[in-house]
Amino acid sequence: GFAGDGKTCKDAVAPRVVKVEPAQNAIGVFRGADVVVTFSEAMDTEATLSAVSVVVGEQVVEMIATWQGEGTVLKLTPKAPFDYG
Repeated sequence: GFAGDGKTCKDAVAPRVVKVEPAQNAIGVFRGADVVVTFSEAMDTEATLSAVSVVVGEQVVEMIATWQGEGTVLKLTPKAPFDYG
């Protein structure tokens, strides 16, 4: 929904994650698999990238980010295969 004072209009509903592939704690995932996050609405891409990380075990994985779906789908490709964990 939207809220406003008649002059401006603001989105009153915060975006949310509607899908993550592979799922958290998934087993048997290809070590070079992309992580794909789908949001309920278009995101502020820079702010989102600064808030998102991929962690395997206790290691943050370096990823290459690309946006699809007019800013609703974030595809994260690992720069190197994921460690086992």
